[in-house]
Amino acid sequence: MGRLPSNVRHYDLQILQERHKEILRRLALGESREQVAIMLGITPAVVSYTANSSLGKAQLAVLQNGRDDTVKEISEQIKDLLPRAIEVMDGALHGKIDLDEGANVTIGQSIKAAQDILGRGGHVAPTRVQGHHLHEHKLTADDITKIKERAAAAAQVNGNLAKAEVIDAEVIEPLRLEDGNAEGSNTIRSPEPDISGSGN
Repeated sequence: MGRLPSNVRHYDLQILQERHKEILRRLALGESREQVAIMLGITPAVVSYTANSSLGKAQLAVLQNGRDDTVKEISEQIKDLLPRAIEVMDGALHGKIDLDEGANVTIGQSIKAAQDILGRGGHVAPTRVQGHHLHEHKLTADDITKIKERAAAAAQVNGNLAKAEVIDAEVIEPLRLEDGNAEGSNTIRSPEPDISGSGN
């Protein structure tokens, strides 16, 4: 049996080089340590040593505080835009949207931008999610066709799907053999070889 090491090494960086700064930048952006190691072609241990060093922790805190400040600034700008977004939506309801002179924006684009600002400000229109439990209900061909039509219409409205061809599938019952066992529909059984020597 081997001896346990008497001294445990602690790696602490003396200066932050460019590689260390890049590691810390990526960690501050939310990448995992494994992702950083793979992207930079280094071992995960180097990423851990850098992140856990005293200089690394201090630099990471500075980067995260800077990111927090940026988020706060953006949040304040969105709050400042909310009254104008409400004016645009109010104008749309009453048919009186005032566009700035010389604006190269359509009314539809203004409404869409106002909806986006309201959404980012936390005022998203409620969405209705409709679910069905199909424990005791078997779908018919008409039910499946209606579901496909609704899904295609919703996808086109949401812009998720331009136009797609839906391929129909057919349920194939398992093949029943003479002995009553089910065999897969794509299984082919070869005849058993005659080993009795009778040739019959």
